[in-house]
Amino acid sequence: DSLQGPVPPELKALSAGADHVFDEAGSGDWKAASASLGAMTAAWERFRAGEVPPRLDDRMMRALERLARAVDGRDSTEARLAAIGVGQSSLDLQLRHRPPSRIDRERFELWARQLPVDVSARDVAGVRGDLATLEWIRDRFANTLDQVDRTRIDTHLSELRTKVTDGDLRGAAAEAVRLGDTLAGLPPA
Repeated sequence: DSLQGPVPPELKALSAGADHVFDEAGSGDWKAASASLGAMTAAWERFRAGEVPPRLDDRMMRALERLARAVDGRDSTEARLAAIGVGQSSLDLQLRHRPPSRIDRERFELWARQLPVDVSARDVAGVRGDLATLEWIRDRFANTLDQVDRTRIDTHLSELRTKVTDGDLRGAAAEAVRLGDTLAGLPPA
């Protein structure tokens, strides 16, 4: 069900807005988070005026509603998790326009962002699930990386596995942040 042409600007706006809300909720800037959410909602309404697969339409609507409740309630943890959910839903829609390996790398980045949030929420099962998901997704895009970058990511994942197994959740959160920094320094997908 792939489509020709570039990613629609509305989907880019949803992903960028999700990144903004994640940061704004983390810093407690609720005015900016509300403004970002408004822009995201408008972008979604423009996009969904066209053809949207029903399951993905429903998933995005639920993700935006969850985000709106969290921003309105000024719940930093929930807003950050909901922003990641909107980002994931946007990637689901972008998959029709972009190669799967690029989408998987961006999914990996979102899961790396989620792990520290789950640590702050004291969600041990969530942290374990985040790690398992990171390990699975890694395999779907690792072939697009050079050996040095692949080894760097694998080293982070190994450290994450050790810290989670040892019950060092703060250490796991710090390692996930370092993984995110490494991903940010990689050449574009």
